[in-house]
This record gives sequence, structure tokens and C-alpha cells, in this order.
Amino acid sequence: MEWIPRSDKEVADYLSKIVDFDNWGVKDSYFQAVNSIWGPFTVDCFANSINAKVPRFYSLFFQPGCLGVDALAFDWGGENCWLVPPVYLIPRVLVHFLNCKSRGVLVVPFLPSSLFVLILFRETVHLRALL
Repeated sequence: MEWIPRSDKEVADYLSKIVDFDNWGVKDSYFQAVNSIWGPFTVDCFANSINAKVPRFYSLFFQPGCLGVDALAFDWGGENCWLVPPVYLIPRVLVHFLNCKSRGVLVVPFLPSSLFVLILFRETVHLRALL
């Protein structure tokens, strides 16, 4: 055992206290059911090395095996995206998804009073008009 002064471990101490409260996901069985209908998905846009549902994934922080950090900084065109974003990013994800003209499945919690519900409803009406 060796004593290490607190000043020598400030970075490690700071990093150990970061808690990602927006890290949520879905059960593997739910993913498999959705993947069998609308898959195969080519990229998991909001994952980490532990909860990624497909081999190619973007992460909030650098993770072993990730394609990159911050999925919104990349073009999703040509991808079939599995999207389970943090709640605060849902409006930006919708805009980015439409701008990239990608396809995929967006999983969001049922929060009727959220801004993204209005956006989803508007886009659903718009998409229905196109069909």
C-alpha cells in the first residue's frame, strides 16, 4: 500500500464523480423484437461499450470500439439508426435525423408535456400526408 497525495489524483477523483443521469436504454428482448421488424440496424447512435445493441455505435464519451463521440456531429445518411437518446437531446435528434435523411427507430419515454411530443406529432402528421 502506498499513500498518494490528493493533489496527485485530482483528475481521477473528478472523473470518478461524473454520473450520467441520462443514460437509459431498453431491454435486449425489446430491441430484438423491433430489430426483427425494422432492422437490421446499422448503428446505435446513443450507446456505450456496455449497452450498445449493434457493433457500430456513437457514445457521449470516448469508449473502446465507438465510431466517434457525439453522434450529432456525424452524418447518419445511409444508416438505419437505433436511437435511444437522452431526453434533453430528443428535439435536436429529430432535427438531425430529418436533415440527414436517414432512417431508423427513435425510442422516447412517454412524456406528454414535453416539447418533443409536439415535434413528433407535427412530423407524424407531415409524414402521413406524404404517404
